[in-house]
Amino acid sequence: MFSSEGEQFARAGMITIHGSHRIAIGGGGAGFEGALLGGFAGGLRAPIGENHGPLLRAGVFGYVRGNNGFYGSLLELPQL
Repeated sequence: MFSSEGEQFARAGMITIHGSHRIAIGGGGAGFEGALLGGFAGGLRAPIGENHGPLLRAGVFGYVRGNNGFYGSLLELPQL
């Protein structure tokens, strides 16, 4: 089994960014398994406080995963 997963949030002034990824590989009762997942969104944050405030982001998200018994894929474009 191999797996990697990550998520990143960043902001600079009123700009806000969110990114995520996941890579997985392995095997199980249904044979070889695999997964790819990723997403990215960017937007604006209302500067109500120094470290908080409402925000609005738009981006993309998608995944492909499956094994010999199951396959699933998704693409969300745009994501809000």
